Amino acid sequence: MKYLKLFENFGHAISSIPDNFIRLDSIGHVLDPEKGLMYAVWKNGGYDIENPYEVEYDNGIENISDEEKKIVDKYWLSCEDVVKTNINWKLIQMTKDLSLDYLDEGNELKIKVIATETKTHLMIGNKIFVYNEIFSHGENNITWNKYFPNKMNIVKNGFLAYEFTIQPQRESKNWGIKAWEPEMTRELSSKLIEMFPDETIVNR
Repeated sequence: MKYLKLFENFGHAISSIPDNFIRLDSIGHVLDPEKGLMYAVWKNGGYDIENPYEVEYDNGIENISDEEKKIVDKYWLSCEDVVKTNINWKLIQMTKDLSLDYLDEGNELKIKVIATETKTHLMIGNKIFVYNEIFSHGENNITWNKYFPNKMNIVKNGFLAYEFTIQPQRESKNWGIKAWEPEMTRELSSKLIEMFPDETIVNR
């Protein structure tokens, strides 16, 4: 991500920077530490309240000083310590076991654990991705996402759901040649829904 230089104030009303915002002087921005929103600072004072930039879980804040990073890291926390014990690891392990035949055909298993405020929010697409894993015959990749307090409160107190996808293995020599077969995902998800009726498993 490339940051804009300090803005000139061309006739904009100057908005006072809230006291709880974190100044990131090294990149000319301020950060709302509750919502994880960054704003450019006007050269003549105040900040660009109309154009926030959300710090995403997979896109950190680049080029800030070490001192500023220490302050930001107090608010921007990993989901691992918050929800690790709430995840149904038996479900995930069973999913891996059932996926082995698909993997033998040059596919990989994509695992996502999702947090939402309620099950209704899940249906309308308000998803907060908590845990991601790519499982294959090759090297596995696990990621715990990071969030600021507003979203982390949902992660702590919200509703967990699971989404599994069988897709062509990206590291395979057949990547780009092998056809995507969505019926594999539907077949796997249907089996899991029968085996784990108390869990919410997205079946696309």
